[in-house]
Amino acid sequence: MKKGVVLEHKVRSTIVFTSEGEFVKARKIPDAKVGEEAFYEKKPGFSLNWMPPKKFSAFAIVLAFLLAFVPAYLWYGNDKTYAYVNIDINPSFEAKINRELEVISLEAADDEAQVIIKNMEEWEGKKLAAVTSQLCEAVNGDGASGEENVLLGISYLAGKEELDISKKVKQFLAQEEEAYEAAVYTVPYKWKEEAEKVGKTVNSLVNERITASEEVTEIEDDVKDLIRVFFESKKD
Repeated sequence: MKKGVVLEHKVRSTIVFTSEGEFVKARKIPDAKVGEEAFYEKKPGFSLNWMPPKKFSAFAIVLAFLLAFVPAYLWYGNDKTYAYVNIDINPSFEAKINRELEVISLEAADDEAQVIIKNMEEWEGKKLAAVTSQLCEAVNGDGASGEENVLLGISYLAGKEELDISKKVKQFLAQEEEAYEAAVYTVPYKWKEEAEKVGKTVNSLVNERITASEEVTEIEDDVKDLIRVFFESKKD
């Protein structure tokens, strides 16, 4: 079923506005209030593309256009950063995600990564796992890297550590047609700040600490091995 913003309730139907720019007459949605987004089932024989009925309130029309042109994560107030995710595929990226694991910002670590982001299809508001897969496809498709491994170092903001992002991302990537071996791990926020000060990516700093035999108790041994292999392959 599709979603749309409820504009008006009739006796036996509900008028909704979709993100595709259509006013649709749907089967009655009794539990949804005007202005809310809800799943709907379209009634046959009604679809007006960008032609709002005159009797709709100005408030309802504004809500409809907001849905069409404002990213979903902003529409629902989910633009607050929950964690930073440093994604290394060769090149490197940094994503900001909200509590719903939706990407609200995506930055490049170098010029090569910037080109990839610029040429990517719409990614704002998509789930982190989906954007990670999208980045992997873009990198490998452009011939920038033959690797199918990806590192995701997650730095939570203070008090935000209770959500298990790692498991969700691993499960998603494991289901992709071209399996990506993902090393997903938590990086202390202070390490992220340190990496920024010295002009390095977070994951490269983690690798340096592992290689230097420093005690890195925050990361499991099998994940450390994946990180080592990833950066060793970049030297070739």
